[in-house]
Amino acid sequence: MMKRLAVFIVGWLAVVAIATPANAMGIQEHRSEMKQRAKEEGRLGDEALNSKNYDEAIDHYTKYLDAHICEGSECGTYYFHRGVAYQQKQDCAKAIADYEEAQKTLTDNGELYFNASLCHTALNQNDAALADLNNALRVNPDSNIYHVGRCIALFNKQDFAGALPDCEFTLGSAPDDQNMLYATAMSAEQTGDKGKAAKYYKHLHDLNPGDTRASDGLARVGG
Repeated sequence: MMKRLAVFIVGWLAVVAIATPANAMGIQEHRSEMKQRAKEEGRLGDEALNSKNYDEAIDHYTKYLDAHICEGSECGTYYFHRGVAYQQKQDCAKAIADYEEAQKTLTDNGELYFNASLCHTALNQNDAALADLNNALRVNPDSNIYHVGRCIALFNKQDFAGALPDCEFTLGSAPDDQNMLYATAMSAEQTGDKGKAAKYYKHLHDLNPGDTRASDGLARVGG
């Protein structure tokens, strides 16, 4: 009886030894096929996003993400892309949810943070928008558009001392931007630098003599 049992066990182990690699290969092939299908959904999502077919893009990205086959920054990239599609549909609540997922792995993507700042601003979440802009500038401190965003965010919070350096930075590449000239002049005025304020108000007035923001500002600071 013991001999028969030993033979049976040896035979069973032999079958398992033969069957297990085959089964494992089948599972690997299935996973590989699922991964390829999911990646195709991601690719189709990118095509739809580039073609401005935002609903279609969201559908493809959702199928990709729901397959749970991505890892790390690959997942982050498609959460980011789906967030862009939601943002283009002006659904900032869903966009922000995706951007927050994307930020878990895409920690050095300035565009992601900047897009999130626009949505937070649209939802009147100004502190969150400012945090996004700080992160965007951490990634790319030379980006003019990020400085514009932070200049506006700080100006709207009436943090004029904080806004002034960002506002001035933007004028380095866009010296005739009238809104930035006003924001810079007003920030300088509010921080007590009347000479600097007068310079920017005068430049604004020279560009647009009918702009009462400039003439009123010059009257206040004595330029």
